[in-house]
Amino acid sequence: GFFRYNFTDDRISFVRLQNNLLEEVKVHDIRNFVLDKLEEWDEVGIYNLVAENSKFKSEYLSHLKLLEPKFIKDDKHTSWCFYSNTAVKITANNIECVDYKDLEGVIWKSEKLNREFKKSDFEKCDFNIFLKNLSNQDGERYRALLSAIGYMLHRYKSPSTTKVVILNDEVISDEPAGGTGKTLVFQAMGKIRPVVIINGKNFNDNKSFVWQRVNLDTAIVVLDDIPNGFKFMNLFSIITTGWPIEKKNRGEIYLPPELSPKMGIPTNHSIRGRTDSFRRRKFELEINAHYSAAHQPVDEFGKEFWTSDWSEDDWLCFDNVMMYAVQQFIKDGFITPKFVNLEKKQLIADTSEDFTEWAEFHLENNRMYKRNAMYKRFKEENPETYIKDAKMFYRWMRIWGEYNGWKTADAGQGKMYIQYGDEVASHVDNDNDLPF
Repeated sequence: GFFRYNFTDDRISFVRLQNNLLEEVKVHDIRNFVLDKLEEWDEVGIYNLVAENSKFKSEYLSHLKLLEPKFIKDDKHTSWCFYSNTAVKITANNIECVDYKDLEGVIWKSEKLNREFKKSDFEKCDFNIFLKNLSNQDGERYRALLSAIGYMLHRYKSPSTTKVVILNDEVISDEPAGGTGKTLVFQAMGKIRPVVIINGKNFNDNKSFVWQRVNLDTAIVVLDDIPNGFKFMNLFSIITTGWPIEKKNRGEIYLPPELSPKMGIPTNHSIRGRTDSFRRRKFELEINAHYSAAHQPVDEFGKEFWTSDWSEDDWLCFDNVMMYAVQQFIKDGFITPKFVNLEKKQLIADTSEDFTEWAEFHLENNRMYKRNAMYKRFKEENPETYIKDAKMFYRWMRIWGEYNGWKTADAGQGKMYIQYGDEVASHVDNDNDLPF
C-alpha cells in the first residue's frame, strides 16, 4: 500500500510498501496507480472524476497513514545483502537465502542489486584466485584479506572494531608503483555496497564540501592515492565520533558513528603513527606484487572484472566469495597475518630510510649511547638527510628500540643517554668514545 513516511523532521514524503520492499513515490505515481486500478475494475465514472480532479496533490493525500517501518539492519552477529531474487542472511554458521515476503522487517527497494544470487562453489573462480594472488598464495594472508573485505561489507559498526582498512604494497621502494590490485579490492566492495572513492592525492580535510559526495546510504568511503606523509591523525574524529558532511547550498548533515561509512585506504606509502591512538584505528595488510602495470588481472584471466566480459557464473562466483568474506569476519573478526615488510615500512615512515640504514650498523641492544654524540655522528655521516633537530633524532632512537623489541629508556644525569636492554655491555661516555 501507500503511506506517508517521515524521512527527516522537516521532510515527509510518500512511499509504497510491497512484499517488505519500500520505495519513495511521487503524487503522480499514486494518481496513476489509482487510475490503473479503476480502469481495471471498469469504474468509468470514478475514473473520470479522478482524472479530471486537479486537486489530486500532496495535501489531498495527507490522510494516508504514517508508516513507521522496522528496517532490516545488520547487527553484531548478522549481515544482510539483497539481490533481485532473494535476500541473503549471513551469520557465523550459515549463508541463507530468504524470500522477501518472509522478512521480519522492510528494506528500501533501491538496496536490491540488479542480479540474482544462489549459493555455489567459488574456489576456482577468477576473483577468488585474484585474492589469493594478492596474498601470495599464503593461507593466513588470504584469510586476513577476506576478514578486511568482510569487515567493510558488514554494515554494523562497533566502537571497539571501528578501523580504517589500509592496503599497502608489500615491496619497499623509493618509487612504489601502482597496479598491484589494491584499489580493485575496494572497487569490488562497490559491487555489493554503495562506495564513494575520493582522490586522495589532493585531499584536504580543511576544505569545505570535501565529503559532499557522501550520502546517507554510503557504506564505504575510499581515499585513493594518498600522498607520502598523509596526516592520518586528521581522520581520528570522523573514525570514532561521527561524520559531519557539508554540502553546497544545503545544511550540514551529521552521521553518528553507528550510521557513518567505513573507510578504506589503498596506498603505496606506509602511514605514519606508532601510538595506541593510531594502532587502534588502523587495520593494515600487505598486498603481494603479483600484479603490476605490466601484468594486470585481465592479462591473467582474459576478462575485465565486472564488465560485459563476465558471464552470469562469474558474477555468481564473485558474490559467493564476498558473502563468504562477510561470514568469516562475523565468525573470526580481524585476522592479523605475519607481515613481510609492513613493520619495516612503518619504521621508515616514522623515521627515515637513511636513519634505519645507519641504525642497522650503529645501534645495538644492551648498550647505552650518549644522545648528543650519536646525533652528531649521524649528521656528519648523513649531511643531506633532513632532520629537524636533536629532539627528532632522539625520538627516532626510541622508535628504533621499540621496532626491535628492545627495552628502551633514558639514562644518566639529565637523561644524557639512551639505554637499550637491561644488561649494558658498553656505553658511550663522551663524543669521542664510540663503540665502533
